[in-house]
Amino acid sequence: MPMIRRSALVALLVLAAPAAAQAQATASCSVTSTSMSFGSYDGSMASPTVSTAIIAVTCLALDQPTVVTFSIALLGGTGGQGGRQLSSGAERLDFEIYTDANRSIVFGEGAGGTALLSGSGTASQVAPLRMNFTVYGRAPARQRAPRAGAYTEALTVLMTY
Repeated sequence: MPMIRRSALVALLVLAAPAAAQAQATASCSVTSTSMSFGSYDGSMASPTVSTAIIAVTCLALDQPTVVTFSIALLGGTGGQGGRQLSSGAERLDFEIYTDANRSIVFGEGAGGTALLSGSGTASQVAPLRMNFTVYGRAPARQRAPRAGAYTEALTVLMTY
């Protein structure tokens, strides 16, 4: 009897939000992100499915060069067992996003064992401060075989400076 494999196309959409409270009035900052896609997920695979995305920060001085210090939080998407879940209708797939390539530090709001991204640098009108951060996703192996479909989750990237 032939073996039947089900796979799901898994995509994670990370949405960027406008910068939070502007503590430093001498600079204007924005944050954007790429989407994270896990591709096809096969629940019978012994290895987790991994992916990455880029979060980009740009700050421009409004007048004279200024040092900008910021933090970035990832909001939303909490699911079962404290992790995040992708969904397709009633179907769910667990996943998590991390700040490190070893996928050991959970990216979140900075509470409950999660970490923020942070940075600092000088911005001017002719030389904006630009920083890119890679974030690392993982969907654990051997999750209950999902039904085929597009699994998504929308999260918010929040920058405070």
